[in-house]
Amino acid sequence: MGGVSSFNSQRFKEFEHAGWERLAAHYHELFGTITEQAIVPMLGAAAIRSGDRLLDAPCGSGGLSAAAAERGAQVTGLDFSASMVADAMTVR
Repeated sequence: MGGVSSFNSQRFKEFEHAGWERLAAHYHELFGTITEQAIVPMLGAAAIRSGDRLLDAPCGSGGLSAAAAERGAQVTGLDFSASMVADAMTVR
C-alpha cells in the first residue's frame, strides 16, 4: 500500500542534501532577487541592531547574515549544505 511506514527518512535527507549541494552555485541567480526582498522587512520585524546576536539557520547564501552584520549584529550562520556556506563566505 506504500503508506507512511514505507517512508525512508535517511534517503530523503540524502536526496535533499545532494540537491542543495548542487544548487549552491546557482542559488543567488535563481532565487536571490526573491529572497533579498525579505531581508530588510525580516530584520526590521525582529528589530535587529548593533550588539544583537543572531542565529541564521539555514543561512543559505548568507544574505540575511550579511545584512544583519552590516547593522552591527553578531551573526552565526549555519546550513546543512557545506556548498551553501562556502558560497555565503565567498559572495559576502
